[in-house]
Amino acid sequence: MINLDTFIKDFYYQRSEEAIKSDFGKALIIAGSLKYPGAAFLATTFANLAPLGYLGIMVPSSLYLASLNNVHFNVIHEFSELENDFKNPDLNFNYYNSILFGNGVNNSLENETFLKELLLKFTGELVIDATGLSLLKKNLDNLLKSNANILLTPHLKELSELLEIDLKGKDATLYLDETISFVKKYKVNILIKSYNQILVLKDGSYLILNTKKTSALAKAGSGDCLAGLLTGFLAYKNKYQFEDIISCVAELYNKAAYESGQNLSPGLVSYIDIVFEIKMMIEDVK
Repeated sequence: MINLDTFIKDFYYQRSEEAIKSDFGKALIIAGSLKYPGAAFLATTFANLAPLGYLGIMVPSSLYLASLNNVHFNVIHEFSELENDFKNPDLNFNYYNSILFGNGVNNSLENETFLKELLLKFTGELVIDATGLSLLKKNLDNLLKSNANILLTPHLKELSELLEIDLKGKDATLYLDETISFVKKYKVNILIKSYNQILVLKDGSYLILNTKKTSALAKAGSGDCLAGLLTGFLAYKNKYQFEDIISCVAELYNKAAYESGQNLSPGLVSYIDIVFEIKMMIEDVK
């Protein structure tokens, strides 16, 4: 597996002075609703930490003005023609290399239809998280028709609902057998999130990731941040193998949260602290 410091150096510092934005990938975050606007903004903030050439956020029309005030200025803003759900048949999904769908979205028929269209049309790196996983459960047959490389990022409750099994405890390894059966059937990758994290690849192989236990991530929104960060790096997957990117990004995020919890009380760690720590870790390997 690739070393984290080498990963950071390659992504952030090995950049040609003649590069253009398309050399560094294009990512799109499709997220948010009036009930959960912060999920879209957290995911986009962390996606923006990846050294992307182009980052877009797509929100329902009711969140468009709020997104302008809550998302970094170099993010391109798109919006759905629906007030609180997603519908945009004219959007060229394949303009983007990676897409995140599901954080903070409504569990609605409109969004279920939108996800079905996304699965059938998109051919890049597709991350599905949060409510997107509930909508996906109604679209499982369409997984087999999709040409996207799909990563699901459930916490344990979401995973148990997806697999239709009871919760067994907080250890991610307890869910390995059923997860392996699921990924082999539906040809998707799953990152199991708990105090320990396991990446299960579509062929049934798996990696126990290099993460430390920390209660700094035991709060709402931590999954939105990780999903956004993963999507940002996956926009130019050709630089590394898929599993190397997932393992390094998860380690980067977890280490930043852990170190923030060492500097502060873990209960006081905010997402601003984690953003700052990630930037410091990147600067330290220069």
